[in-house]
Amino acid sequence: MEDTLIGLVKRIGLTALDVGARGGGNSDLLEIAGAVDFVGFEPDAQECARLNGGAAGPWRSARFLPVALGAQRGEFDLNLYSKRGCSSKLVARMEVGERFSRGDFLHLEQVVRVPCAPLDEVLREAEITAPASMKIDVQGMEIEVFDGALTTLRDHLCAVRTEVAFFPLYEQQPLFAEVDQRLRRDGLVPMRWLESHEWRRFSKRKLPSMQPGPMPFSRGQLMHADVLYLQQPEALDCNTEAQMQRLLRLAVLAACHEHYDHALAALQRGQTEQYAREGLNVDVRLALQNLSKARAGLGRRLGLRLLRWLQNRLG
Repeated sequence: MEDTLIGLVKRIGLTALDVGARGGGNSDLLEIAGAVDFVGFEPDAQECARLNGGAAGPWRSARFLPVALGAQRGEFDLNLYSKRGCSSKLVARMEVGERFSRGDFLHLEQVVRVPCAPLDEVLREAEITAPASMKIDVQGMEIEVFDGALTTLRDHLCAVRTEVAFFPLYEQQPLFAEVDQRLRRDGLVPMRWLESHEWRRFSKRKLPSMQPGPMPFSRGQLMHADVLYLQQPEALDCNTEAQMQRLLRLAVLAACHEHYDHALAALQRGQTEQYAREGLNVDVRLALQNLSKARAGLGRRLGLRLLRWLQNRLG
């Protein structure tokens, strides 16, 4: 990542939220992590304590809060399944897990009562500012979290990485179409798949791994994926300094995911580019051009290497 953009983030601030932070933060923003304040939410108190016991890692600052997020303040029962990453407020459909060779993931081991609060309230009470990016992995509670984050979605967030389901592993689990429609209400649009997971019926093996025996290879059924959503630059206001800073955060986050066209569109809104150049002494356009050229050069080099490899293989 260009040092120019890292310096920009340090000037205007950028907070990354991780909702369902088991295992630690995701790697989407590692290139700018030294300028980013990271906040994770993990309702499993034991896991949250473990995370807080570690160092800040690559982030400028990092903290984990032992609270679940939802539409309203209160409590709910969290079902802790044998595969802890499958733990959810929702009841798992054991027959689906068994159908796809993952019944051992869904044995209910414990039910714990956890506190729950809307994201808007948690951020305000904890004085967390500039929440521009959010990764969410909450096993079917996505829409509830979004409904408790009306202000955050409307006024702050620029990028959302969300897990979406295509086949319900839980009772009453919202599927991709519902999550997609909910995010579009706040101006966020899907950019691309970041991960995609197919499940075979008679094996846990995923490509490129092969299953031993008479049927080593098979495509599976699309079960879940991670989708990147970004704000549409044209839908964001650009009249105040705070609004232009949001557009600059959008540009940086788009660049982190190599969506340089989208980043340039954000920069060109109103007087945003002039504000960055004259008010912050940052030439964002040049930084984006340098990143695009560097990525193009890498692509050409990899393409030539692949061509040489094919030529050598074909003799």
